[in-house]
Amino acid sequence: MKNRGKKAVIHIGAVIKRILFIGFTIQIILGIVWMCCNFMQVQDFGGMYFADGNSYLEDEGLSGGMASSVGHFSILYYNIFSLLGKLPPVMYLLQIAVAFYCGYHFLCKSLQRRYAVWGSLALVTFPFAMQCHLAILPYSFMGSFLLLLFSNLRRLWNKESFLRSFGQVVVCAILIVAMSGWIGGKKDEEEVGRSFEAVMASRMAWPTLWVDFDRWPEELREITEGVALQAAFYPENMKLLEEAIESQVDAETAKEYYRQIAEVGWTYHAPMIIRQIGWDVLGYGMTPVIFRLQLKGQSYDSYTGRNYEAMRGNAPILTRYYIEYGCWWFCCSLILTVVLTMVRLLVVGGIPWKAPLLIVFISGVLIALLTMQGAGIMDYKYTIAVNELWLIWSFWMAFASEYSKTSV
Repeated sequence: MKNRGKKAVIHIGAVIKRILFIGFTIQIILGIVWMCCNFMQVQDFGGMYFADGNSYLEDEGLSGGMASSVGHFSILYYNIFSLLGKLPPVMYLLQIAVAFYCGYHFLCKSLQRRYAVWGSLALVTFPFAMQCHLAILPYSFMGSFLLLLFSNLRRLWNKESFLRSFGQVVVCAILIVAMSGWIGGKKDEEEVGRSFEAVMASRMAWPTLWVDFDRWPEELREITEGVALQAAFYPENMKLLEEAIESQVDAETAKEYYRQIAEVGWTYHAPMIIRQIGWDVLGYGMTPVIFRLQLKGQSYDSYTGRNYEAMRGNAPILTRYYIEYGCWWFCCSLILTVVLTMVRLLVVGGIPWKAPLLIVFISGVLIALLTMQGAGIMDYKYTIAVNELWLIWSFWMAFASEYSKTSV
């Protein structure tokens, strides 16, 4: 590249970096203000309980439907909450501190300390992550530990502190599984509807459950006649259908019924199912891009509306501006980062890609597993760490050591 052209490209990159710095700083300010306004509040997500059925807020006698906002599935999370005196603000502080540390751990090897601190604040104040950090739910820890796992995988790939990084990968994986509630849940809740066939029935059939009811075998219709209509109203109500089937037939027959339900849905509605799966993939992987469509119900059923209602419960106007700016800025920063990456390729001639590719692959597997667990239940709280990877890409391109080939 000629010197004059190279200088022009570098100048464009410098301008983009300043824009990125300003844009993320505004997000940080909005996030801190939102945090201050909601720090003494408890978000009500509706229908959330711990795996053992305990509900802190019910025990404390709080009213206004707040009992349903307690973290669901995770006994480990409940025990940590109990050790902290069952005080939400104390739990928030711990969740924010862990999130900041995990973000800093990811960034500190590539960025100067001041940019690593600034980037960690930007990760913490990413709107959908901040909602989780100020919620009595295990998703904040799950996202933070996943980010820490990604960070250590990258260091393993780069052969940095091998034994230490490997140990942290293992610990993070165990903590994510424990926080998710896959360990320690109620036995009956684990058994009902947990087979692969049941999951496929939920994924393929729920959106058109009542429409396809008459296409099912007669014996299956007789078993589910009393609950099929209820199951069609809400995706969570698929549990009613599953309980009706599994309480009246053996496990193998139940699996066969689930296969038949899934086959009917796929046979008559395959294009719609494929489209909804695509929306779910995008919703988990790039939540801000389609958040508004989700909120308006123009794309497909998801938990986004309920999550947003919980988030705006105490400061609705501020939440609206915070979310709208966060979604708008996410899209803008993504475009700017693509341009900046092209600038870097022109100036440096190459970017290390193998370690990031491994992280992207693992994120893709996670998104695929979440997507296929059922229709209508897309919940961005599970993938805040995956969404934060887009921000980290921006930080790397903008503030890693000046176009160094080894800085990513």
